[in-house]
Amino acid sequence: MSSEIKRIFVIGATGAQGMSVVRGLVADGKYKVLALTRDLASERAQQLQAMGNVTLLEGSFANEAILRSAFRALNCPHFRPDSRHKQKGSSTGLRTGLCLTHIDTLNC
Repeated sequence: MSSEIKRIFVIGATGAQGMSVVRGLVADGKYKVLALTRDLASERAQQLQAMGNVTLLEGSFANEAILRSAFRALNCPHFRPDSRHKQKGSSTGLRTGLCLTHIDTLNC
C-alpha cells in the first residue's frame, strides 16, 4: 500500500455532513482535502482552513469549469447531493447530477 497522501475534493464541505467528512479525512492523516465553498471568508470555511491539510476553492458546484479543474488534480471526489432541492421543486440537484455524470465520463 502506498504511503502517498491522497488529495480528495469535497463538494459541500461547509455543510453539516461535509464538515464531518473533512474532519475525519484530516484526522486520518492520509488525505489532503480540497474543499469547495461559495465564500472563502465564511465562518465555516475558516473552520475548515484551521483544520490543516485543507485547501479552499471558492466557487459553485454548478460551475463546470471549476469542477473540471478540481477533479483533474485529485484522487477521489466526495459528493453528497442535497435532497432538499428536489423537495422544493428546484432543478439544481438534477443539473448537478448531470454535470457530475458528464465529468465522470471524462476520467478526471
